[in-house]
Amino acid sequence: MKFFFDENIGIPLVRGLKEFGVNSCHLTDHFSAGTEDHIWLESIGKKGWFLITQDHMIRKRPREKAAIEKFNVGAFILIGRELGKWQRIRQVVNAWPEIEARVKKIKPPFIFNVSTAGRKLNRLR
Repeated sequence: MKFFFDENIGIPLVRGLKEFGVNSCHLTDHFSAGTEDHIWLESIGKKGWFLITQDHMIRKRPREKAAIEKFNVGAFILIGRELGKWQRIRQVVNAWPEIEARVKKIKPPFIFNVSTAGRKLNRLR
């Protein structure tokens, strides 16, 4: 399983996860910054990658919503735009065991919100 991090998540966090053995990449590893979401959603869906993003509106915009459905994307939305970098790191680290468990058990498409503390995942779709 591979995790694709949207450009709204810092590259150092993705690098850190890689150092701990997480098969992950950042949007800018494969696309130009600013690439429209529906374009990379198609690509990651076709590859079977899972999305980690802070963009809570991705599930509501028509083109993105359609791409998530059509290309069977599994997505995790990190809530809490106001979180600082250390809080964001804690959120991801705390949530990681549950994120991995969900991708092993649930067939995409799906969308989960990840609580600010990272201790609860709430299924939205």
